[in-house]
Amino acid sequence: MNYLQVYEAPKGIPGREDYKIRVRQPEGEWHNVFIYEVKVDMHHVRPASMAFFDLEGAAEVEVTCLYTEIECVNVAPASRNIAYEIQERTIKFSLFGPQKLSIEINDDIFRNLHLFANPKEEDAPLIEDPNVAVVQPGIHRKTDLLRLLEIPVAYSSEKPNVLFFSPGTHYIEETVLPIPSGTTIYLAGGSALVGSLVASRSII
Repeated sequence: MNYLQVYEAPKGIPGREDYKIRVRQPEGEWHNVFIYEVKVDMHHVRPASMAFFDLEGAAEVEVTCLYTEIECVNVAPASRNIAYEIQERTIKFSLFGPQKLSIEINDDIFRNLHLFANPKEEDAPLIEDPNVAVVQPGIHRKTDLLRLLEIPVAYSSEKPNVLFFSPGTHYIEETVLPIPSGTTIYLAGGSALVGSLVASRSII
């Protein structure tokens, strides 16, 4: 059985324009994949490209390089044995099951594309679960987020132990959010959290 899930780009999150990516189930409809700008190399920090989607079964992928002509391509790790073809500036290949790949153009390992085909998510918390406190996109005060975990669930004396950040962009006003012990922080697909999480014996 084939399954493919592509997520919309969260508003306000910087993208990267070195590549264009399309993905589809075999012979199905093409979907554009948002490319995030990430920082790599702790000794000499520089920008790179990162994209992801959820996959079960097979998918066809097209990666177009926008910043240079393609002379050679390396799809790492080599142990994955990804067969590809090149048509001008576009690389075409098929995936069978989840993969974590690095697409490197003309031997440039620093301007590469980090491409993650993640497994289909299982047992994710649901917004209607009684132990879940749902957070909608926006700017959040630390005290307001922590207060959500102190409000007992309806018809029960139990308090929520899952903080569910729904799809969209979330900003922590004070930058740092301390996570109470025993709390699960869940970022739904298509969500982005701007800030830092400080955990002590927590599940994140």
